[in-house]
Amino acid sequence: MELNLTHHPICINETVYDGVLEQSVELDYMLPDYYPGIFKVLKCKMTPKLHAQRVNGNKLILEGVALAHLLYLSEGDNTLHMLTQKLPFSKTTELKVSCENPILSVRSKPGFVNCRVVNPRRLDLRGAVSYDVQVLEQRDEDVISDAEGNGVQLRKRSFSVCGKRKTASKQFTLREELAVAADKPAPETILSARSAVSIGDFKIIANKVVLKGELILHTLYADADGVPHQMEHSVPVSQIIDMPGVDEEDTCVIRTDVIAAELEPMQTDTGSILNMEMTVCAECEAFRNETVQLADDAYSTSFETESVMKTMKAEHLIACINQTGLVQSSIALSEGEAEEIYDILCDAVSVNPRFTDGYLMLCGDISAFILIRNNEGMPQVVERTFPFEIRTEYQEEDAGNMIADVCAAVLSSQYTLSGGRVDIKAEIKLSGSIRSTLRLNAVTDLTLDTQRPKERAHAAITIYFADKGEAVWEIAKRYGTAVSAILEENSLDSEILPERAMLLVPLTD
Repeated sequence: MELNLTHHPICINETVYDGVLEQSVELDYMLPDYYPGIFKVLKCKMTPKLHAQRVNGNKLILEGVALAHLLYLSEGDNTLHMLTQKLPFSKTTELKVSCENPILSVRSKPGFVNCRVVNPRRLDLRGAVSYDVQVLEQRDEDVISDAEGNGVQLRKRSFSVCGKRKTASKQFTLREELAVAADKPAPETILSARSAVSIGDFKIIANKVVLKGELILHTLYADADGVPHQMEHSVPVSQIIDMPGVDEEDTCVIRTDVIAAELEPMQTDTGSILNMEMTVCAECEAFRNETVQLADDAYSTSFETESVMKTMKAEHLIACINQTGLVQSSIALSEGEAEEIYDILCDAVSVNPRFTDGYLMLCGDISAFILIRNNEGMPQVVERTFPFEIRTEYQEEDAGNMIADVCAAVLSSQYTLSGGRVDIKAEIKLSGSIRSTLRLNAVTDLTLDTQRPKERAHAAITIYFADKGEAVWEIAKRYGTAVSAILEENSLDSEILPERAMLLVPLTD
């Protein structure tokens, strides 16, 4: 009888690149005439914004803009001013193999910047942007899931494994005329703007993902007298992202980032407004578990058999995280250091997953940029870092083989000044996936030597004394019979013997 083998593909993620990419940026800048000269630099910060990421064959290409923000005091009147410059960058690196179906994970790291004031109208900036990058190549590995003919026996195992991930991204622009509250003075200049998109709900339909949420904008501006003021705005977000192959059975991770922001104060007949234009990048990654059956051992009751075995690593999706969390901290300032707080901006600078008491905890640090008026009446910047810990909704007892690929971003922050301490509350959005790794041993090919028939016992039934915990499969393989025959002959319910027993091992064709 002809041997018929049935194969089934299993998605394997091969790590093609896992490392840190760094790109230096430089700027020699002369202030335009409409900017006042620099008396003192309060803060210089470099923020990378990734506009494009792609794999072309064996090359990984990152393209973006490094935003250099310089907060300084002007000559003469010591008023606050913000200077922002865009420094384009491009980074290309070679991968060890050419990719056909890659998955990219690119996470920005805190970079560095050095600012040297050559003279009141000239700046020399030197810095670098860094990214944690992982490139996975998704490929199918065919394993034997069933066989028929020539007395072939398979030891089958069932596993829930994650299939090929689907990814899609979309860049879109939000434009709004934002009203300045009537009790606020008119903005003269923008000192800083923090924006983030919070996706409150998303829905998966055939080949599309529908997103709904809001853009949260926090603006610090100076009025005509140079006095800082704050504003808060919320802009609705509704987008449809095309994602071929996705449907209701998939689970998605949604990540968003504001990659470009423009704010311009204007006066109208009805009052002051801010002309806002924000470019947002939304990324969707879809996962789906499927149950696969594979054989991890094989033999024939009729012929000598040669099996090709392969060990492979697959993944199982535990959960997708799209949630927010609130963190709090109390920061001490020097005695009498702050007469007033103009603003506080918070950034999540690191995120490390940890499993504690069966729960996934996301731990990290938040950097707080505190702009104050000191006891001498001068603007001053105080920087502090405080830890945070957020418990997710996922619970797991055995976390030894877990992968938590989760990133955090600050949506908003609030503060109160009391005595010499600042109490900060920050809302953080968490997005990512939790997966487990499975080490699979599978039969990928099977060959029968029809010239070497299996030696068979002369007796129709063999008596075998089995030990507790012994596997019926090993007994059947040793005697060249079928597992089902031993189970039926001995009225066994389990393939693992619960105690010592005398078994009747029948001979099968």
